[in-house]
Amino acid sequence: MVGDYGSKNPKLLMNSALSILEANKNIHLVFVGDGEFRSELEFTAENYSIKIKCILGWRSDSNHILKAFDIFVLPSLWEGMPLAILEAQATGIPCIVSNIQGNNHLVQHNINGLLFSSNEEKDLTLCLNKLIDDYSLRYSLGNAGLANVRKDSL
Repeated sequence: MVGDYGSKNPKLLMNSALSILEANKNIHLVFVGDGEFRSELEFTAENYSIKIKCILGWRSDSNHILKAFDIFVLPSLWEGMPLAILEAQATGIPCIVSNIQGNNHLVQHNINGLLFSSNEEKDLTLCLNKLIDDYSLRYSLGNAGLANVRKDSL
């Protein structure tokens, strides 16, 4: 997740990751950004002794950090023009984003990413499990997102 934690709904992503970790799936969660929930996220990561140890502050090199991701998640409650999605798509990373205005203009479900019902942990967890378990789907959605960004940048 990249951005201001206040509008990005990081607690939803954290809770979804916790349920995936309980199923013994090997995941690492990275938060890039800052905001009102940072200390709570850090406390949860430490309290559960889980692999959610990468909570970074504001970074000007987020596009380089994104290249290390297998999946990009943006669980925002609201967005204007979600540049973080465009940055993730430009690196070929498959995106899972909340189905809200702004996000759903850039991501079409099962075409160039996955959409989940806003603020619905179960729906987000299903989408995450789907991409974690299916490398070929991750690859095809990532490539479709990259093609979308290239098409729009011409």
